[in-house]
Amino acid sequence: MPGIPSWDPLDPTANLNRQQKLSVGFVAANGQTYSTNVPGMGGAVDIAIGENFEVAESLGALSNMGVYRVSEGKENTIKVTNAVAVDEAWAGPSAVLVMTFENDNGDKVSVDVPAPDATLFAPDGFTLLDRTDANVGTLIGRAIDAIEDVLNSSYIPANSFEFMRGMLRSRKFASPTAPSAKPTVAEGSGATAGPAS
Repeated sequence: MPGIPSWDPLDPTANLNRQQKLSVGFVAANGQTYSTNVPGMGGAVDIAIGENFEVAESLGALSNMGVYRVSEGKENTIKVTNAVAVDEAWAGPSAVLVMTFENDNGDKVSVDVPAPDATLFAPDGFTLLDRTDANVGTLIGRAIDAIEDVLNSSYIPANSFEFMRGMLRSRKFASPTAPSAKPTVAEGSGATAGPAS
């Protein structure tokens, strides 16, 4: 499958950038809101909740707007240096495989895969093949299992998200002003059309 970088499970910290983010939400007397972010904080140490509120209160003291929200987030960014993009004429980033997962409470989560390979879809051209498919079932099953593991293990106690369906969709895509990464481009099969419809 194109674009799947090799991964070294023995070195999960290679090219790893950990960050914490703090966001403070402000609200004006007329109800308008504004959000300010404090990005790029190191991720090795947890920031005490009191320190977060100190930032919010000190910024609030400088503003005529009131502080109504303080939120924090943690982000691990892993730079992949060996990405390979396949040059298929139809497979631009506007073609997206949308994988939908649902838990016992009816909560839904969607995960998008841009420029999916045409061989992943049933003859109808938009339904993801089953994980038992002889050609691509192993790849599909691996992705489903990995996403379910992440979704369910991020809750205590574990959640109950299960894969429901995968469909080909079209998404709007804005081209960046400058590329953030340059992949190696592999020659495609020459296909000019997506899955048969």
